[in-house]
Amino acid sequence: MIKHAIKSLILRMPGVAGYRRQRRFKVEKALITGKLHTDNQNASILHFSFNKAATQYTKKILQLCSVECGMQPVDIHGYAFDSDYPFLDHLSAEEMQDYAYLFKPKGYMYSSFGGMIVGIPEFENYKIILMTRDPKDILVSQYYSHAFSHAIPAEEGNKHAGFIAKR
Repeated sequence: MIKHAIKSLILRMPGVAGYRRQRRFKVEKALITGKLHTDNQNASILHFSFNKAATQYTKKILQLCSVECGMQPVDIHGYAFDSDYPFLDHLSAEEMQDYAYLFKPKGYMYSSFGGMIVGIPEFENYKIILMTRDPKDILVSQYYSHAFSHAIPAEEGNKHAGFIAKR
């Protein structure tokens, strides 16, 4: 408990959250700015899941496997959680057009999204993974996670206040 409190205080210091985000999401920022490329010819993977359905566990396994295959793992949803970047699964097909360039049908493993993303070009060329579990387990796990243990989005973003209100 004390360790968590100290970590929380450090992360609230000016500039620390931004520095952490910069280091943690180098790949995602490179993809967003058009500076990330791979020559891997494997079909890209899209990992969709319901929250609290072993999403993080599965994402870690998929990331390790994709690296073993020479693919580039990408965590756009994680970047969105930790910044003002939009959750792509919350966008309409029209809104998604501004972000369609992020999706490349070869060489990438995009994990994980908490909902379906509409408007991905060449969607049929991707390998799709949908992870779920018993809905009753998801509901109970989500309640306890949001109420007590889930990470809180960065304060400087617009997602922080909504999460705190929901908690």
